[in-house]
Amino acid sequence: MKTEWTLPELQALFPAMPKTPPSVFRCVASASGHGRYLKESGGRRYFADVRVKADPAKEFLVRLLHEWPPSLSPFALAALNDALLRGMVEGSFNAFPEPIWECSVACTVVTHVSGETTPLGISIAGLLT
Repeated sequence: MKTEWTLPELQALFPAMPKTPPSVFRCVASASGHGRYLKESGGRRYFADVRVKADPAKEFLVRLLHEWPPSLSPFALAALNDALLRGMVEGSFNAFPEPIWECSVACTVVTHVSGETTPLGISIAGLLT
């Protein structure tokens, strides 16, 4: 399963993603983020928790370094990773007035609760990081 995406790969996956502007903004120091999604609806609880780390880099790069429970099916893993990637990318480009292009963003920890963690929750938690 793929765990690292460069800017051109991300722009191919997400056509609405901004294109590189004439002036480039960059990370100047490492930072971490934490996003949590918690909702109760119809007597059911939904939960997702995501932690990321951003570091200065020569190009924009997204990496998934976290681990999922080994009991998840390949289909569930793909759905959760796709949702996480989407949330992280949207969060990276909507958090600031101008995108920060020279930065490496890595998901380091994801908390998964069986029956409560869904792709939508993971995407929202990734967006909030």
